[in-house]
Amino acid sequence: MEQFHFWSRARSRWILQRLSRFIASHKNHRVLDVGCGTGHLVQQLVNSGYRAVGIDLQTEGWLQKPSLHLLRASAAALPFPDGQFDAVILADVLEHMEERRPLQEAFRVLAPGGVLLIAVPAFPKLWSQRDTDAGHLRRYLPKDLRILAHGLGGEMVYLGFYQFFLFPLVVISRLFKISPRKEVNVPRFLNQLFWQINRFEVWLGQWIRWPWGSSLLAMIKKR
Repeated sequence: MEQFHFWSRARSRWILQRLSRFIASHKNHRVLDVGCGTGHLVQQLVNSGYRAVGIDLQTEGWLQKPSLHLLRASAAALPFPDGQFDAVILADVLEHMEERRPLQEAFRVLAPGGVLLIAVPAFPKLWSQRDTDAGHLRRYLPKDLRILAHGLGGEMVYLGFYQFFLFPLVVISRLFKISPRKEVNVPRFLNQLFWQINRFEVWLGQWIRWPWGSSLLAMIKKR
């Protein structure tokens, strides 16, 4: 899914684009992907020139490549010294757990001036069976992420939505209670069409901040 599904592919592109805006030179910058899943985003970070490390509690499905550094560890107890990373990514992680400790740990391992990148599902009113099946505890509003940034003592340098153009389809799927399986197993031609739409949105998002979407992305700078 991480490699082929339109939502996952575009989300990774979106994260890399945002990261490059705040870390101008990729070479040797250290990035930690917390809750890295299979390690697919870590691989993309390495391909982009970052020194990337991924951690997760689940090791099944990890990409077995010599260039990848993947560790089994908890987001609530990161096995790294203070200030080691220039960026920490929490992509669709916070909605699965109690937030306070993972956020504190992410900020602890950030170097001064580093950025914490958070991606979460948006709008509590979009709650559906898919959230329940995925083990989500909550969906977020922009004010929720501002409160989290304030609690960390960080500076919110970016806050925006993702999946603006396809948002009406998300709303329709929730209203008519479309099966979560159908959202994952999208026909190939639709998957390619939606990928191109999201790809265009991510490109255009360099200059436009979308007023809504099914996901939120925040970047919090450590002072």
